[in-house]
Amino acid sequence: MNSELLLDDVSLLADMDGGLVAAAVQVAAALCCVAVAQPDPVNSAARLQTSGVKTVWRVFAIALMMQAMFSLLRGNLLLTDSLREAAQVDGWYDYRRFLQFLLLIFILPKIWRLYEFLKSRVGQGKDAVNAHLALRGISLQLGVTLLQVVSFHYTDLILNLQLLGMSLADLLSLFSMIMVVVAAIRDLVRLNRV
Repeated sequence: MNSELLLDDVSLLADMDGGLVAAAVQVAAALCCVAVAQPDPVNSAARLQTSGVKTVWRVFAIALMMQAMFSLLRGNLLLTDSLREAAQVDGWYDYRRFLQFLLLIFILPKIWRLYEFLKSRVGQGKDAVNAHLALRGISLQLGVTLLQVVSFHYTDLILNLQLLGMSLADLLSLFSMIMVVVAAIRDLVRLNRV
């Protein structure tokens, strides 16, 4: 009796082809961001000059760790299922598609505004080139996650398309984390830390 319930709870935490792998990739990307965010031990002038960019790399690391926890706990599934159950209990399930559509219209511009805000914080110049690439990757990851949480029927159909043995959502998430890792490694190479 309790063993079946326990097995269901364990499968919610992470499966090998989903949440655990995504969380591992996100943690690896976060660790790369932490490495870039470390102050320059040799040159104090460079440390002051790039402090804004370093702050953004720290924000990236925190965001990626939060995303890893969300992936590990399969937060998108838990949140979607909870909202579906609440809609059925409270009687607004028949209107959910309209509400999901409104939520998408509301959320997607907010992601763009967040991207533009962080882009302005990163600034311009050679110190910011790699941070911009990482920002694009993190924004893509955030967008995919929010689309999964909203769980609008048509976005689900597209995100669940199978390509190369993975869903489009998983491929986009993997691609976004590769962008972050490549940007971090490029910055570490530029700073002569690798």
